[in-house]
Amino acid sequence: MLRLLNRVQRKIANFLLIPFNAWAYKYYYNYPFGNLPKATGDEYYSLWNQAKKQTYEVIDQFEISNDAIDSEWFHNIGLLTQIYSGQKGVLAINMEECFIQHFPII
Repeated sequence: MLRLLNRVQRKIANFLLIPFNAWAYKYYYNYPFGNLPKATGDEYYSLWNQAKKQTYEVIDQFEISNDAIDSEWFHNIGLLTQIYSGQKGVLAINMEECFIQHFPII
């Protein structure tokens, strides 16, 4: 009898919980980073151009002694993944962290 009650309770809970979760997380799943840009496109491109101008001696030496990644492709990926709007509305460049993280992969 207890087993039957537990089974019924789980079915009722799942029946109610699944639609509730879908409703509660609908906004997050559709807009995980917010539904509006945090800055204008010009601000993002300005930061991207600043980041492209930065040089890293360790990376340059590695590329001289080994195969180099196409820099245009690499900078385009950086625009999509490493230029972001940080906390307090401040735009941030995370290129150095990107190089440190991905240098062993390169």
